[in-house]
Amino acid sequence: MLTFIVLVFVSLPFSSLAAVTRLNASSSSSSFDNNNDNDTTWTSLGDLYDLSLSRLHKKATSDECKMLITRQHKRYLDSYMLETPFPFESDFYHSQCDAAWTEHPPLMPVLFKEIPNRPESYSYLADFYGKMQEEEQQQQQQQQQRQESSFESLRILYILLVHDHPSFAKRLVRALNEPQHFFVIHVDAKPSSSSTFRALEEEYQSSSPSSPSRSNVFLVPKEMSVRVTWGGFSVVNATLQAMRYAWNHTEIAKRFDYMIDISGTSYPIKSNAAIRKSLSLHPGAVYMDVQPEPSHPSLDFWHDYVECDDALHRVARLPLLRGMNMHIGSQWFAIPRHVMHWFLHNELPEAYIEYAQHVVVADENYFATLIKNSPFCDNIFQKNITEAVLALILRSQMQRELYLQLRPSAASLN
Repeated sequence: MLTFIVLVFVSLPFSSLAAVTRLNASSSSSSFDNNNDNDTTWTSLGDLYDLSLSRLHKKATSDECKMLITRQHKRYLDSYMLETPFPFESDFYHSQCDAAWTEHPPLMPVLFKEIPNRPESYSYLADFYGKMQEEEQQQQQQQQQRQESSFESLRILYILLVHDHPSFAKRLVRALNEPQHFFVIHVDAKPSSSSTFRALEEEYQSSSPSSPSRSNVFLVPKEMSVRVTWGGFSVVNATLQAMRYAWNHTEIAKRFDYMIDISGTSYPIKSNAAIRKSLSLHPGAVYMDVQPEPSHPSLDFWHDYVECDDALHRVARLPLLRGMNMHIGSQWFAIPRHVMHWFLHNELPEAYIEYAQHVVVADENYFATLIKNSPFCDNIFQKNITEAVLALILRSQMQRELYLQLRPSAASLN
């Protein structure tokens, strides 16, 4: 009989729990004494479930948001009741970091094996090092020649995330603008940013296409723009949408060497020549400030969040990522064109979205985790290029104006 009751209990939806499992408040009060909320006495598991949902829906204002929260919460509840893996618990992500070793092989024990028909004192390791040293010298010479020839012609795609102060965004574009560069601006899709979008649209899309100061500046269309919530995956999505727009735009896709992701509240503290020179010093390098040690968050503080109604809603404890390490880093970075292609077209970044969209402060997790698990993991220059050549200015317009008055001419900086 007990087995039958349990089977029926598991198979029915929670809306029917009150009819199936009614708890006697007087006989079971001892088990709930420490779990009462505002001295409420539980009469059924259905009531407990309803209270749990009401807490989760506290910040939600739309039915659609409440449905998203309920659906995600039900995934965890179903896993518990049916004793199946929790969401993401059975997902396994495969790091691609080892792929970079084919170009830069690590020192493995096999290198110490003797080469046949060689003197005993001659090892494969010595031969390997000798060839590697010659190749490095040749590469350094070639790199120096490339730097001298490509320094002036380096092409940069700037992606700007903007939500207010369109006049400052225009000033930022003017400061960074050079004929070979491109600018793609993503404006927050919230209604409060609509005036910012209109001002930038009037500035750049209403002008003549032949104008050199306008033809290289583009706005992410409204249908592609994202409502951005601080700490949510929408920050990542806004960056990805701008990257997708640029890659699919015929005028931009094949005409840049580096992509720099910056905030609309940034301003250069170095000249354009200095920015190009900084990037050309390490051709192909990824400029991203990433913590070298993996991030292992405590399960007590690692939660699953649903983002909707311009807020983050905690649903449950989020299982830790399996198969690859997570890393924390800056959301502002500079990457070569081929790395941007990897972010947009490789299966790993696409798959990781499913997990990362439930992580709090996803912008500091998504890009850093992926770049440390990418084929380019051995070519990360531990320097945030935006901090090296761009300054994050405080939001106060008065502070901005004061900074610009005190700032020396960019042409005098090197």
